[in-house]
Amino acid sequence: MAVGSAIKTWQFDTNNDHDHNSDVDTNVRQILLIIKDIMVGFTTSAWAVQYSCDASVAGVAGDGVDRWSTVADVTPGNPGNAHSWIVLSQTGLNGMEVCFDYEVGASVEKITIAISFTGGFTGGTTTNRPTATDEFEWLNQADFFDGLGDVPAPVHGMMSTDGEVTRIIITEGNSIDHYLTFEKLKDSVDNWSTPYVFFYATDLSNFTRTFGTTSTEGGTSSFGGNIVPLQKMSTEFFRDAPAGETQGTTSVSSQSDFSGEFNMYPVGYYVNTPPYRGRHGEFFDLFMVPDAMGSGEMLPSTGTTVWIAFGILLFPWDGTVGRLG
Repeated sequence: MAVGSAIKTWQFDTNNDHDHNSDVDTNVRQILLIIKDIMVGFTTSAWAVQYSCDASVAGVAGDGVDRWSTVADVTPGNPGNAHSWIVLSQTGLNGMEVCFDYEVGASVEKITIAISFTGGFTGGTTTNRPTATDEFEWLNQADFFDGLGDVPAPVHGMMSTDGEVTRIIITEGNSIDHYLTFEKLKDSVDNWSTPYVFFYATDLSNFTRTFGTTSTEGGTSSFGGNIVPLQKMSTEFFRDAPAGETQGTTSVSSQSDFSGEFNMYPVGYYVNTPPYRGRHGEFFDLFMVPDAMGSGEMLPSTGTTVWIAFGILLFPWDGTVGRLG
């Protein structure tokens, strides 16, 4: 399989692990803290803390204070009770903000993730998270870390140096168990002036999966000021869906009879319902590959970037051995 140079210049923070013991509460706190630390810790164009709450003190919008310093600061709470939240912003994504809210509901494995594409979060107390008029609440006290309690699940982060792409990958059992990404798309449709997306998925483990089919899995964006949920990612150019959707395993999971190599395909982004039906764009430096390749396999490129397969996705990489679980 021939792999060219990456389009973007990348920076990495990989192989971050939590204690993976039987204390689910502590494990989830650790994973949330790891994700925050990755996003704000990159050398170039890192995400900025807008404000935060450690369940004891709630900041005000724009104060820039990070109150999530240790695991003890990431405190779960039932609705209406004190709990932790944090708002991060990214100038490389037109000021997009994300709010991670540890309001747990029935289980400490549940969190809320809300997105504002205009950076509009305001308010917030020790008992209620900030809100934005244009927000999209992607997870609402939903199972984000379900099943990652007492098993090894390394967290890998990568971000382009221009801040336009941030990817968080949690691996477990030789595949991607959770995938969280904030991106500007390439080759987006002409009438879309803000091609910025948030995408979340679980269990990216095989070639026949259709991504983005439920309210807690898939992508969202702002198109003409309107929030467009339930967008999908899939290989470009296949079958009858606008961007190709998924495809059967026979033709693409086998090695080419001509070159003896596995095929790789760019990953597109699309909506299959009106009034925004159609292909919206393509992800930078991201390919789908057959799961027969083997998770963790690294491939050289014609440039300085190494590539790595996690499940069915091929990512830019820094050459370190990527832990899978």
